Amino acid sequence: MAVIVAGITSLVQHVQHLKTQPDDYRPKRCPHCGVGGLWHHGCYTRKANRRGLTRDTDEPILIPRFRCQPCRKTCSCLPEVIPPRRHYLWDSQELSLLLIIMGVSLNQIALLFRPSRHTLRRWWKRHRSCFALQAFHLRSCFSSLGRLIGIRDFWLNCLQQMPLSQAMLQLHRCEVIVP
Repeated sequence: MAVIVAGITSLVQHVQHLKTQPDDYRPKRCPHCGVGGLWHHGCYTRKANRRGLTRDTDEPILIPRFRCQPCRKTCSCLPEVIPPRRHYLWDSQELSLLLIIMGVSLNQIALLFRPSRHTLRRWWKRHRSCFALQAFHLRSCFSSLGRLIGIRDFWLNCLQQMPLSQAMLQLHRCEVIVP
């Protein structure tokens, strides 16, 4: 299970923050059993940037892990910029979502960006299947989203107000599984 640390919106910021203030990543309590005082349990590497724009951004990123002594389970702490269970950063997913909403074909988006049309189709299908639950929780947190009914109008308005990473962070705080 991953815990998302808010306010870290770039990979460079994550690397610097992890070096200078590693305790900011330590969860206050175990996400499994709720007990406090998790132990640092090393790090694992994750290739977070699939775009490969430059050599240094394509290097693996360290993700800190923590272990709960009573329940013996581990959790990792991701910065806001890296989505859980996804290979692409939130900004590339946000741009793809906006292009899909604006009516650009999946083939054209796949030619512009690295995700294949199959990946893009899977992302859009996931957004459609989770729309009711996600919209409910986001509307309860942001009243300005309450007037929008359709998925396209809702996400277009939501992404004008905040980045996708912030919307997904809010869903994570509401204990909704983010795509």
